[in-house]
Amino acid sequence: MADANGNKARKPFWKRWWFWVLIALAVIGGQGGNAVKTSTPAASSTTASTTTQSSPAPRTQESSPAPKATPMPRAEFKTAFAAAYGSPISDVSAFSPQDPGSGHYRTEYRLGAYSDATGEHGTIGDMSIDMVEYDGGEKFRVYLTGPKDSVVGAYPALAKSMDPSLSDADIQASLNRFSAENLPVTDGLATASSATRINNDTLTTETAGAEAYIDANADE
Repeated sequence: MADANGNKARKPFWKRWWFWVLIALAVIGGQGGNAVKTSTPAASSTTASTTTQSSPAPRTQESSPAPKATPMPRAEFKTAFAAAYGSPISDVSAFSPQDPGSGHYRTEYRLGAYSDATGEHGTIGDMSIDMVEYDGGEKFRVYLTGPKDSVVGAYPALAKSMDPSLSDADIQASLNRFSAENLPVTDGLATASSATRINNDTLTTETAGAEAYIDANADE
């Protein structure tokens, strides 16, 4: 339709096709936006497993066995013999058992067991005594020399000091054989049932009297 001036009358914009296209696009766009769901992934709650390692309990220090005392047979013997006999050993002097010029050398000292031996010589009453530690201090021997009656009188104290387990009866039995037979008695103590330390022993008559010899282990 034309107006009075001959111009065409313009359609209202709502009657134009592009208006409705815009409306349709707007509606579709709005619905599509609402349809899009924003999915927020659930936070994965990962619990960190913290392994608490218990510190190992400190080891209880095991008590070490007390070190074994170094045998001192000669010192122990001197104390025991002096107490049992009632008189101390005097004039004690050291000597080397393997030295032929020591004045106290004996044939047995040449053996290898005496390579580290140490000796002491002394007197007790009217007797002389040699005391020798050997074989690494594990063995000990004594030689008591003097008048026969003195040696016989000191013999029980000598034997007990070398092996406290010896019975009086076993010691006396060895003395009885010596006195009755007047012959050397060999291993009268070593073979006794009560002996625990004695290795060997002799009781002999010497030109000047008698000699008692006893060899024993430092420990039972």
